[in-house]
Amino acid sequence: MLLAADVGGTNTRFALFSEGGTLRRRSQVANDEVASFDAALSAFLAQEAADAGTLGAAAIGVAAPVAGRVATLTNRAWTVDADALAQRLGAPVVLANDLEILAEGVFAPTAFQASAPPLVLRDRRRTGVRGVVVATGTGLGATFAANHTGLPPVLFPSEAGHVLAPAFDDQAAHFHKFLAKRLDFPLITVEHVTRGRALSDGYAFFAKREVATEPAEDPNRAVVRRALDDGDEAALAAVLLYVDTVAVALRDLAVLGVARAGVYIGGSIVTSLAPLLEAAIEVRFDEPHPMATLLGDVPVFLISDGDAALRGAASMASRLTLQNSN
Repeated sequence: MLLAADVGGTNTRFALFSEGGTLRRRSQVANDEVASFDAALSAFLAQEAADAGTLGAAAIGVAAPVAGRVATLTNRAWTVDADALAQRLGAPVVLANDLEILAEGVFAPTAFQASAPPLVLRDRRRTGVRGVVVATGTGLGATFAANHTGLPPVLFPSEAGHVLAPAFDDQAAHFHKFLAKRLDFPLITVEHVTRGRALSDGYAFFAKREVATEPAEDPNRAVVRRALDDGDEAALAAVLLYVDTVAVALRDLAVLGVARAGVYIGGSIVTSLAPLLEAAIEVRFDEPHPMATLLGDVPVFLISDGDAALRGAASMASRLTLQNSN
């Protein structure tokens, strides 16, 4: 069996796969409900009848930069130690950035490929081998990839979300100034304006008050609901600013990665806003730009398989078992 884990800032997901790529079981836990990654893993393994020692390998994707065998989450004080996990599980463990495992899932070998094909947001023919995979949620992450047919993808994780956000028009510039005061932080990054929380920040910017929510409702989802279902003008303005900002970020990443093989984006918020994001991408990718010729060739896709990151982790774990058997 192969153990896959996707450790985000808000939730942690686990899955068990057969070595042939079949998903056997998955589980998700809210990080606020457990004390640590180790506690979350213990709860998952306790539900599994098979002994952890039957594992062939494990791959753990974490929402953090990875250097070596230990990583601490960017948005939560959790540490994941691959060597300690390998000793505990009795199996080899690979530690990767969470966007690496998502990119692996997008470009994985056939056995681990997504069960649902990505949705087309910008229809262009894929050329070349270079692409970029992006996810929004608690933060924003991006991994660049070189995808050669018949070989595992070559992945280049980045911290693209932590570069300064471009003030691409007057409204965006005013929003950045508002955020700087709201967050008490002088430098506004791409992550600040493209993560899910940017929607409730945007609502406060336009409405000059916090968004009203239903009991236990996430404020950012409340903005989407009020915009799409209730016609709330401030919510709609926040949503339109958000998708425009995401489209600009994707355009910049496409240029940085020379991503003629495609830009792939995932995340529950962008999925709920797919038609609006599609329209924003068409405008921003087609407007005058020094790299207009390159951008004219770049397709954009929405990752539709919610298990893509787990499949990518399982693919990495599968390669680890093959390496150890040789």
